[in-house]
Amino acid sequence: MITKISATIPHRAPPCLPVVVIVDAQNVRGQAREVLGSPRLPTVPGIRTALQPFGFDAVEIYVGIGTRAAGSNSQALHREIGKNLEYARSITKDGGRILNGALRDNSSGGLRNFEEKLVDVLCGIQVARSAYAIRHEGHPARAIVILSKDMDLDPAAHFSEHLAVPVVTAATSVINNRPGIRWLLLGEQEMLSMVGRDGQYCGSSRRNEIAEYAWKRYGRNYDWQVLNPERRHGRVDVLLRHASGVAGLASSRLFGNRQPPRGQVVRLHPTGVDLGERGKDFPLLELGVDGMASPCSTLRTATVTARISPTTAEACFPGSTDPINIDIPRDGILVGATLLVKQVQGR
Repeated sequence: MITKISATIPHRAPPCLPVVVIVDAQNVRGQAREVLGSPRLPTVPGIRTALQPFGFDAVEIYVGIGTRAAGSNSQALHREIGKNLEYARSITKDGGRILNGALRDNSSGGLRNFEEKLVDVLCGIQVARSAYAIRHEGHPARAIVILSKDMDLDPAAHFSEHLAVPVVTAATSVINNRPGIRWLLLGEQEMLSMVGRDGQYCGSSRRNEIAEYAWKRYGRNYDWQVLNPERRHGRVDVLLRHASGVAGLASSRLFGNRQPPRGQVVRLHPTGVDLGERGKDFPLLELGVDGMASPCSTLRTATVTARISPTTAEACFPGSTDPINIDIPRDGILVGATLLVKQVQGR
């Protein structure tokens, strides 16, 4: 007599690979701006959450940030270092470790510009130290993850690989085009996990709102709150924000070539889109005092016909069979989707 026995075998996810994570905090902040539209710093719980779906268990996290002054210690620099020190305390409270770099005030002409010093060097040294500890000192990690798109850290990654300790460089763009490194391209969800949400719209939803304003809502003005000066294309304009989180850029000429007070509310019309620099900037609405009878003449719709790389799509304008290549974020752009494209003179 044969008895059939059936049982439900619980699904067990494969164990995650224990890793040391080394983070250039300001570099990740810039990536958050590029993908989400808001420059925000990563947290220790957020880093762990973002990496876990890829099979990484962050057993140790090092975060590089400027916590002391380099050069003259201006009041603005003192305030900025105070913010960084507060951030550093939050990292250590959550179990991370700080790589203490320096910060220099290069501000001029009313435009704040703080430059970090030593952070990339400290991150590179820590990659080498962690690799040695894993290879020779019984460290529980089996690999290293670098959260930065800075290629200055590649030599440290190569040294680690020489010790037979794998290194994965994780970032939102650029790294997939660099030879000789293991890379992990991060998307919107990973950045949201690391830095959190800012406003009603962020990432792809904020891009969609910008397209809606520029393509369909150009005929009326809206309230915009002044944030700060913004340098793009070699000039300094005024960055403003709508209550929804959508940001816009207005010429300083509208304010008499002066920076208006932060928090001032002005009524302006959407007049176009400023794309900024790929790999650095998030699209912003162009704002002006005069309404428009039709969308900006440089804007056209196009349909995605193919994804030809993780960050490049092929698209066609209506009635055309000649494809164009468009830089895109990793997420949210599917074949068949309609995009709003800005045509640049000469391209």
